[in-house]
Amino acid sequence: FLGMEMDGHTITSSCLMFGFSLFGKNLLNIWAILLGVYLYSHYHKKHMSSYIYIGFYGTSLSPIITQIMYISDLPYAVRLIASLAVGLIIGFVLPPLSTHVRYAHKGYSLYNVGFSSGIIATVIVSVLKSFGITTESRLIWSVGNNTLFAVLLMSLFGCMIASAVAVRGKTILESYRRILKTSGIGGTDYLKDEGGATTVFNMGVNGLFATLFVLAVKGDLNGPTICGIFTIVGFSSTGKHLRNIAPIMFGVYLASFTKTWAINQPSPILALLFSTTLAPVAGRFGPVAGIIAGYLHSSVALNVGIVYGGMNLYNNGFAGGIVAIF
Repeated sequence: FLGMEMDGHTITSSCLMFGFSLFGKNLLNIWAILLGVYLYSHYHKKHMSSYIYIGFYGTSLSPIITQIMYISDLPYAVRLIASLAVGLIIGFVLPPLSTHVRYAHKGYSLYNVGFSSGIIATVIVSVLKSFGITTESRLIWSVGNNTLFAVLLMSLFGCMIASAVAVRGKTILESYRRILKTSGIGGTDYLKDEGGATTVFNMGVNGLFATLFVLAVKGDLNGPTICGIFTIVGFSSTGKHLRNIAPIMFGVYLASFTKTWAINQPSPILALLFSTTLAPVAGRFGPVAGIIAGYLHSSVALNVGIVYGGMNLYNNGFAGGIVAIF
């Protein structure tokens, strides 16, 4: 509709919108934030295409919209106006904030908007708490679906790999090797650099690896973990590849042997998947640095969410930004 050319972020943002629709985002709670981003672009007389991806990523704060809508002791009209107003404010603040926070971590955390969203969520939830409005997290965690989802996911990723090979032929391995040599730092676009077939091949390989990793540690395949897998798959067009995500994930896995939680519990398994926001650390400084980053991330990710009560879906983006700065 905006007349834009497709690039790596088109794939990444689409995968994130799909994945987080399995928990947190829905057709109702995303629009106020997108409208706020539109108002920002209109205010600065710039085309919406300059900010549309920030808008898509910024819907990580959509639970705030839902939460305000269900403050039961206020009239419906007040709740509706309040949720719309907060969404517009979030969308209006996101573009400049996301631009500036990137200078803090220099692109070493791929979930840049997740970092800025964590800052916004902290401010908004703090304001709500000062009015006596609190949020309590709930654990709704599906189990027992591993066989079904494993077959579906591995079939999908296997078809992606096979299709990519069929389209590109023998040259795909040479192209894929060039991807593996990149650091993956923020701003990378494999679709632009290597073409669609190799990008889809990279997505399929990473998807298979992430799915098998979850199964290997006896984790559950459900809405949140499939979202984590699709986040890895989506960012496989803009920075992630097997060489830079594996050390980060192994760092989180190794952390489970020394800390007070098991890797297959809900929060740790999500930290395992979403920790790959720090893939550029491993890509730039090597596997040892990646393992250390993953180890640190597992601690930070499991503790920072308390400041905004789960209202930022990209919790690991906030945690990853902190670890990357550190």
